[in-house]
Amino acid sequence: MKIRSKNSIAEFLGPVIFSCFDLVDLVKVFSCLLLERQLLFVSNRPDLISKVMFTLRDLILSKTDFQWHCFFITCLPTILIDNLNAPFPTMIGVLRGVFDQAADELYDLYVSSLNTPFTIPSPCVVDIDEGKVMEIEEYKAVRDLNHIMERNPQTTAQRAAAFEAQEVLQRVE
Repeated sequence: MKIRSKNSIAEFLGPVIFSCFDLVDLVKVFSCLLLERQLLFVSNRPDLISKVMFTLRDLILSKTDFQWHCFFITCLPTILIDNLNAPFPTMIGVLRGVFDQAADELYDLYVSSLNTPFTIPSPCVVDIDEGKVMEIEEYKAVRDLNHIMERNPQTTAQRAAAFEAQEVLQRVE
């Protein structure tokens, strides 16, 4: 009988991580983990949230002395949505529908703390479906832009042109 190694989950699910994220985004996630920032994992699939979170945790913990002593919640129930406002490091998985309802409040809380002596770092949103790691400000901007694009029925070419124009505008600023 073969004895499993301590990082057997990471070995088994490692390909899931590399199929979801590129190397740059993985480095961002690991740096957020090591800096003990608030990480919010968002997806439409609860099974994928769990796989990604357990794999990342096991990859970090298996070969180092690093220990995660804060919240580790793989699928946050709607009734506990206020835990997203926690001012301490967390790893929380949230379904996209639930997170989108709370994102505005989370963003407002972050922005309102900027002018106080108790500034908290922006939560790091790990969008598993899109394979992106971003701050809450960027996530809200992308979500709002997608919402506007959905309300305005346009062709795909017109949407692509709008995105290109927005990128050019950002580079100019």
